[in-house]
Amino acid sequence: MRRTGWGSWSIGAIGLLVAAMVGSVAPIASAAPGVRRLVTLETPGLESRAVDINESDVSVGSVDRASGNVPVRWDRNGRLTELPLPDGFGTGRANGINDAGTIIGYAYGNDYSTRALSWDRDGSLTALTVPDHENAEADHINRRGVVLGQVYEPKGQQFRAVRWDHGRATLLEPLPGHARTHAWGLLGDNGPIVGDSFGGDAGSDYIPVQWDRSGKATALPVPPGTQRAFLQGANGYTAFGSIIPVSGLTYSVRWDLDKGTVSPIPFIGTAEWLYPTAVNGCGTIVGITRRSYWSAGAKWPASGDAVQLPWLPGHASGGAFAINDAGAVAGISSSADATDDEVPVVWDVAGNVTALEQVPGAKGMPVAMSERGSVLGYAMVKVDQSYRYRSFLWTSSRR
Repeated sequence: MRRTGWGSWSIGAIGLLVAAMVGSVAPIASAAPGVRRLVTLETPGLESRAVDINESDVSVGSVDRASGNVPVRWDRNGRLTELPLPDGFGTGRANGINDAGTIIGYAYGNDYSTRALSWDRDGSLTALTVPDHENAEADHINRRGVVLGQVYEPKGQQFRAVRWDHGRATLLEPLPGHARTHAWGLLGDNGPIVGDSFGGDAGSDYIPVQWDRSGKATALPVPPGTQRAFLQGANGYTAFGSIIPVSGLTYSVRWDLDKGTVSPIPFIGTAEWLYPTAVNGCGTIVGITRRSYWSAGAKWPASGDAVQLPWLPGHASGGAFAINDAGAVAGISSSADATDDEVPVVWDVAGNVTALEQVPGAKGMPVAMSERGSVLGYAMVKVDQSYRYRSFLWTSSRR
């Protein structure tokens, strides 16, 4: 549906960032009893990668078989259903699901052709088409069933963002002088779309934009002295990203699309570095805050003071990677060297930390969180003599 975590990031990128976190001192909280059940998502293949979850704890993603990836759906008990593909296509991925159970994704062929797809709750397949464009993929879907994706334009070899509203496609235009666009998210059920415009005669620099319903782009505001800016995530009426100034260090910002403003995301306490990872529909951003000798999860609300999230007892490193609209957060807590005892955790709205059940023999990493509090994640699990990605679900008892 909407990304409330790192489902839209590459799993490898998450691992690299976590491996870079080092810690030593900061607040420690007590772990509360676990209330979530660990469910292994069926993986009849080499690897599984679940990327999105809805309010019925139905998750979607892909399973990697010897012949390639296939799009799949899992129920809350981990049972897998393979999704059908168009004739002539043997591989594909599912990228998102909304609360109505509609799934979106794409198929790809041996000739590198792609087709944007949606699947109904019963698994029936529908092609999402764009006039005069064959190659497309679908990446995001909201509650209303509006879909975002991209098309490939052979002329000039450019990618363009596209929106499907009940099957009707609208290409999202670049700014004057640009040739390419990429959409990051649908802001609310009826709000604008945000993304980047780049490439072409105006250069390769990314410019954050929002599009109206006709597909016309308007540049988002940037602070004075900005050399380059780019988006990294969006939800509700909030987006976040990075600013590269003409002089000085790169820093993170939030955009309030309702007010049309941009503001720096502040450092917390003595932290020297921060990295936002996700934002919920209420405008609260989560991520990682760090000083040279420690790192921690952090939460930046739309209004009020930023909060450093506590670690489990004896830990001194961590990060936050997912948040739901209620304000619950999922992430990790670990020892100072962030290696041997990495533990998946959740923080409630008050900031109390709870350890999630460990994946046997592996380290679990949360990537998304539903409104009921269930957490979707993955781990590198030893299979025979190799380590493979396996997906897991920590189901909440909340109904």
